Amino acid sequence: MTASRRPALVVAVLGTALTVAAWSSLPAGAAAGPTEATGTFAPPATATTAFTYDPAQVPVGAQVAVRVVPTGSHKTVVTLHAWGLLPDETYGAHAHYKRCGMTGTAAGAHYQNAQDPAMAGSETTASVDPAYANPGNEIWLDLVTNAAGNGRAQTVVDWIVRPTADGGPRSVILHLNSTSTGGSGSTAPAGNAGARLACVTVAF
Repeated sequence: MTASRRPALVVAVLGTALTVAAWSSLPAGAAAGPTEATGTFAPPATATTAFTYDPAQVPVGAQVAVRVVPTGSHKTVVTLHAWGLLPDETYGAHAHYKRCGMTGTAAGAHYQNAQDPAMAGSETTASVDPAYANPGNEIWLDLVTNAAGNGRAQTVVDWIVRPTADGGPRSVILHLNSTSTGGSGSTAPAGNAGARLACVTVAF
């Protein structure tokens, strides 16, 4: 495994079954009708929902599921599950503005609740300002897999995700490394998590 991987900020593991029972409990006040997306990673030429751009890191046939739940307390709960990835590994993961495509860059930049002015309204320009590129303003879902290659991450943000028509997110990208905070001791700019390994399209 490449030595460039860094320890994850969020660590959790789960079992192997891709079932509704796998979802963790949600905070009180969760709204009905969560958004869910599931898929099996395939090469871009044949993928429909889940795309792998690096099968050595995200194997063809691995599975993914994302659940998005807005709550009555004006929060959003996002949960990521993955099955069949590399064992005992760290992956960065974030919501991105655009749908998955033939390459990882198709998904655009990280979705932000309050957009960094340096992005100039762009959905493709990466933000590296820690005031905006942080887990309170973006949806970060870094995960660590267990010995079977299965992992889970969940985040709760203090805002409701914008609808897709109003510039909301459309995908979740898996990255090579855990996400940099850009603070003292960081080896990469804020929000950076290395190469884009895979993507799942999600109708947030």
